[in-house]
Amino acid sequence: MYNIIDLLIEVVFIIVILVFALLPHEVAHGYTAMLLGDNTAKYQRRLTLNPFRHINPAYAGWIFGGILLGKLIPQLGFLTDLMVWVGFVLLLKPVPIHPANFRDPKKGMAITALMGPVTNLVIAFVGMFLWVLSVKTEIPYVGTYLNLFFQLLVVYNIRLAVFNLIPVPPLDGSRVLFAFLPTRYYFKVMQYERYIMIIFLLLVYNGTFDLLLNRGSQNIFNAFFGIVSKVMGL
Repeated sequence: MYNIIDLLIEVVFIIVILVFALLPHEVAHGYTAMLLGDNTAKYQRRLTLNPFRHINPAYAGWIFGGILLGKLIPQLGFLTDLMVWVGFVLLLKPVPIHPANFRDPKKGMAITALMGPVTNLVIAFVGMFLWVLSVKTEIPYVGTYLNLFFQLLVVYNIRLAVFNLIPVPPLDGSRVLFAFLPTRYYFKVMQYERYIMIIFLLLVYNGTFDLLLNRGSQNIFNAFFGIVSKVMGL
């Protein structure tokens, strides 16, 4: 049985971490696009970590409510999972990017897309150091919560990176993979990305991609932990 205070703290941690995993991800897209010649995100003032420039706050409530209800009343799993997925998908307004402003639109989109997951992996790697450090130091009273926060920071940033690297439109992995397609096929596929995304979300929701997400995330987690353990002499 969950202690209600610990439960609320965990849910708040998850919401905060999701927001501040998604924000650097999107801002990295915008900055990379700007460096490659597309200033759209800059002109729309989206190159900031101010969450109010990026998020739809109502959907943070969907995520909070879904996670909380799911832990309190597991029998509502279908409803709460749906709330979390809808909230997660609609929480952030994507940073606008216009490929036509790139010298090479396909290559520019591939590089811009890749920098989002790379940013999450960097955050996860730094978070791994902080997590191991907090476990080693055993700070009185707040140590348990710091351990939980840094562990969740690592886990959710890794999972977000792995999720976005799946090569299905409009996820980042598709921009990288499709850069190798002939131009006429590239833009034809992009026309149907909304419908492909709907089918993809249904497959994610019914667990089709669970093995890929879990195995890929666990492998990266283990690799990061191994590197950090050696560096810190564990």
